[in-house]
Amino acid sequence: MSFKISSVLVLPLAALFTGSLFLGCSIREDRNSCPCVVRLDVEEAVARAGSEVLLMVWNQAGELIRRDTLPPGTDWWSFGVERGAIRFGLYSSLSLPLNDGSIVIPRGADCPEVLLDVVSVDASGELLEYHADFQKPYCNLQVEVSGLGGGFPFDLVFQGGVAGFDGDGHPSAGEFAADAAVDASGVYSICIPRQTDSSLMMEIVDDLGIARTFAIGEILSGAGYDWTQKDLEDRKIVLDYSRTRMTLGVSGYADSGTFEVVL
Repeated sequence: MSFKISSVLVLPLAALFTGSLFLGCSIREDRNSCPCVVRLDVEEAVARAGSEVLLMVWNQAGELIRRDTLPPGTDWWSFGVERGAIRFGLYSSLSLPLNDGSIVIPRGADCPEVLLDVVSVDASGELLEYHADFQKPYCNLQVEVSGLGGGFPFDLVFQGGVAGFDGDGHPSAGEFAADAAVDASGVYSICIPRQTDSSLMMEIVDDLGIARTFAIGEILSGAGYDWTQKDLEDRKIVLDYSRTRMTLGVSGYADSGTFEVVL
């Protein structure tokens, strides 16, 4: 992502009709009292979202002052704001962000597959241009069960300490607890939000309670998974199940090979 501030306002005519841009000052007026025109290059972000994109803008006091829906095919979006510090966020979901920009994951639900780009900037000049760059703050984690001899009579429950994203787009602390969904082929899947440590756990649960617990956060970290990447990679875990033991392997790392834990 990148942005620049300019004290000279030079805009093509087409930009005047994008969004709800207003200039609000004549040449004879004091230019310091004019609004700052924010011009967003959103072509790549909108194309990546593949649908409408939500824009939210907050002033220095944290008040929501703008909420726009950018239609598919939008390349630039412009608007005017009172000069000073502002924060704005772009989201691939129209409904998830609260008025402060935070996203809360309810207990029992996994992470929504939302792309976002949130930035705080100094809009003190006449023009600020910004290139939007979505981040993927979630990991689609699959668990493939092998070694079955008559079915896998368990649920997979994931527990963690990140329950959403704050108004700046960073992971927010909270209780995360969700069951992995299973498809017709027996592959489990769950969407995990960006983690801040290695405390993520996977519980294997049957009717009697918790049969086994795996420190998934530690296992992924040991296999080289990087939760700080801008776009989090999806990952598959292989759970080798038999009546006498459960072996967990993480694949997909050419340098580290397979990391296994036997309980």
